[in-house]
Amino acid sequence: MKTTLFSKNRNEKNYELFFESDELHRVQYLLETKQFGELSELQSSEDEDTGIKLKLS
Repeated sequence: MKTTLFSKNRNEKNYELFFESDELHRVQYLLETKQFGELSELQSSEDEDTGIKLKLS
């Protein structure tokens, strides 16, 4: 599932993204190296109660 994280037409200022737990190291690496666009390439989780929750503002 592809997600456009930063769109010029977005009205929301806050986002919550959910990822599978096994993606923790990749999420951490992408955040540390400021490769934010690559987050949309990762396996997203449909279940909000498990895995990684990333809040963006």
